[in-house]
This record gives sequence, C-alpha cells and structure tokens, in this order.
Amino acid sequence: MYYNGNMKLKKTHADTLPNAQGFASPVRVQGGTLSARGRERLAESGGRFKLACASRATLFLLKGEGYAKWERGEVPFAPGDVFSLEGEGEIDLYGKCVFIYTAE
Repeated sequence: MYYNGNMKLKKTHADTLPNAQGFASPVRVQGGTLSARGRERLAESGGRFKLACASRATLFLLKGEGYAKWERGEVPFAPGDVFSLEGEGEIDLYGKCVFIYTAE
C-alpha cells in the first residue's frame, strides 16, 4: 500500500480485465483520448495522464508500460495491473498506455 497525503494507493494484478468495447466515441484530452460507458472511462494516454481522486477509484491497465507518480513516489505499471485509489489526491501516469477507470 502506498500513500499520497490522504490518498491510499494499492497495486494488484488481475488475470481478467474489463472489456474495452461499447464505449462512446473518444474525445481528445491531455494529449490522449477519453471515452465513457456509464461510470467507466476508457483513456488512451499519449505519454502523461493526470487523474484526480475525490473518494474512490479503480484503474485497470490494459496496454502499455510506464509508472504512476504522485507526491510521495512512483511505482511501475504493466498490462494487467490494477490500482485501487482511496481518499483525495492526484496521480500521474507516465508512459503510453490504455486504461479503464471508475470513480465513485
């Protein structure tokens, strides 16, 4: 478990990831794209993507490698990794990647 001020970050690995089909047409943001399917967001990052967490969020890495960075450090990621975020804070994902996240 990692901490970022009030935010807790837990990294795990999943053998089965959410399906990336059925999302709305992508919109360009932050050098990447973002599309929605209900409460889920599909993001394709061109190299850096900033996420803010107000309460809880789960992030599923589908493609790409890089590292997640925040105020107190960084941790590498690869396809299949899952980040559970709790509390208020921000996280930056560095590296070209595709991920799905849900926020509560």
